[in-house]
Amino acid sequence: MDSQRAATIDAAEAAKPFDSGLVAIKRVLVGFDERPASRDALALGKALCERSGAELIVKHRAVREVMQALRRGRMVGILLDQNATRGEGVFVPFFGVPASTSKGLALLALRTGAPVVPVFLRREPDGRHCMDVRPPLPAPPDEDVLTYTAAFNAAIEAAIRRAPEQWLWMHARWRTRPREVVS
Repeated sequence: MDSQRAATIDAAEAAKPFDSGLVAIKRVLVGFDERPASRDALALGKALCERSGAELIVKHRAVREVMQALRRGRMVGILLDQNATRGEGVFVPFFGVPASTSKGLALLALRTGAPVVPVFLRREPDGRHCMDVRPPLPAPPDEDVLTYTAAFNAAIEAAIRRAPEQWLWMHARWRTRPREVVS
């Protein structure tokens, strides 16, 4: 498929696993906490993944399992439009506001050399889904995690601007705030 063009596919096809690499995916079930509040979501995620042949990687085992999946030639989807804790994230712009964004995708991509390919699913009026696969985001020459993570947010922001009604926003995206600099 031409990476500049979106392909219209049905929901079953949208959930199938890919070949290999890292993917910045929005709205695909990949990582969940295992706290009681998300156990139902985890069960749903596991059921959907099993039905499509995909694997669900839970957050507390993510690094090891992602590395294993990449060694097996699997593609890994990572949800990146979520608030990250201060320890997990770096502050990069998201709609012009500093947002704590996970640095894990940048670190994994830089460590493994796996390409980061932004992928977005959009529901069409007829109930089918359009998968928008964008060109891989090149690593910055200096391998700066902040710069790379900002590029990921810019790609997500551009996709949201193309179809804002499709962005499911049910959490406090800007909850973790930068510490104030006291002079």
